[in-house]
Amino acid sequence: MKIIISRKGFDSKTGKCESPIMPDGTLLSLPIPTNGCGNDSKYDDLTYKGIKYSELLNQINPKEKYNYCHVDPDIREGIRTVPSDWQPAFGQKDQAQGYLNNSGVETGDIFLFFGNYRRVKLVNGRYRFVRKSNDFYYHSPLQIIYGYLQIGRIIRSLEEIKRFHWHPHSAFTDSSNTLYIPTNRLSLIPSMKGYGTLSYREDRVLTMKDHPKATWNPLPFLFPEYVHGNRKNSAKKDGLYYAGQWQELVFDGSEDLLKWVKTILRESKSTTGIYSVAAPCGVEADEDLQDVEELHDLQEVDDMLEERVSEWKNDYIWQGRKLGREEGIALGREEGMTLGRKEGITLGREEGITLGREEGIVLGREEGIEMVLMDALETRFGVVPQAVSDSLATVTGTEVLRRLVRCAWQVASLEEFLKVLKNEKH
Repeated sequence: MKIIISRKGFDSKTGKCESPIMPDGTLLSLPIPTNGCGNDSKYDDLTYKGIKYSELLNQINPKEKYNYCHVDPDIREGIRTVPSDWQPAFGQKDQAQGYLNNSGVETGDIFLFFGNYRRVKLVNGRYRFVRKSNDFYYHSPLQIIYGYLQIGRIIRSLEEIKRFHWHPHSAFTDSSNTLYIPTNRLSLIPSMKGYGTLSYREDRVLTMKDHPKATWNPLPFLFPEYVHGNRKNSAKKDGLYYAGQWQELVFDGSEDLLKWVKTILRESKSTTGIYSVAAPCGVEADEDLQDVEELHDLQEVDDMLEERVSEWKNDYIWQGRKLGREEGIALGREEGMTLGRKEGITLGREEGITLGREEGIVLGREEGIEMVLMDALETRFGVVPQAVSDSLATVTGTEVLRRLVRCAWQVASLEEFLKVLKNEKH
């Protein structure tokens, strides 16, 4: 079994803002804008709890105008009127489909769909992005896994694809045009359907804490050596970063990877209550939070517990290691060097804890100033393009970064800031 991590929805270039994390924890993936060709939908035709996507977009990003969109993957039920023969599906073509073909993607493999998200809240009856809070995960732009589809059937016949007339790929005539239809049930968790969308939960966040959104947690099974094709980790310091405008990454399904997939896909009342409903300290909770639905199927509960027992140990070990790392670095404990090397968290402190602590302070200062700089740019000019974020990630030196922060508050436009940035880098 292979796992395909697939990027979908709005970003700073396509859509020019993040998709919203709604107050009830819904990860509402916004389909990308189009020119209205073929079977594209209108944002006016899509709704979330009675509000049209077009109105929601007008509230969270009023500077842009939106009309038509490409609803794909088509896996969220209830957002629009569909025919009686509707089926969930995901389409791909051209170079992206060529990569899937070359990677040997087949029935039984699982797509994990992720996108760029930021939390919204109601302010005077209108949704607004949350820009500040005491919790990194509550106000920052994040990349989050929001849905999945296990492949039950792969359709390459253009005539057969036309039968899925509600899907945008039914209008494409490219020879590479392909449609993926899900299984009835998810083989890893048979109590779940073969496709679906997920609510917010911290373990579904790919973004590494206190880092730009495209820098992921350094999960060992997601590193380049397990990816099909020529990929490298372009992270400047720590974390995992796959540069470029790629759509999919195909991973071989190792035991650890499949355990992780099962953990993030399984809905759990306890974890949902912690992460998708409760607001963090220092942030006022919204009025329309909803209760988490209880499980009524006792057999499903039994199945869940039986499978979870074998996973809890690894979950607690992982959480304990994470907490141990944070406490170990803070206290500078001598025995942390050995443990740190094993868990991949050494900061190059080969000369000892003292030198490592000094280097960590320098790196931490730079990262902190980078976050202040990004906040300044977003406050002045709105959503910052990914290319600008990538360029800033190559800047080193606290004095240079401080000058750029002052510049961000003084220049009249983002273009003027980019000129200053170019001069600083040279």
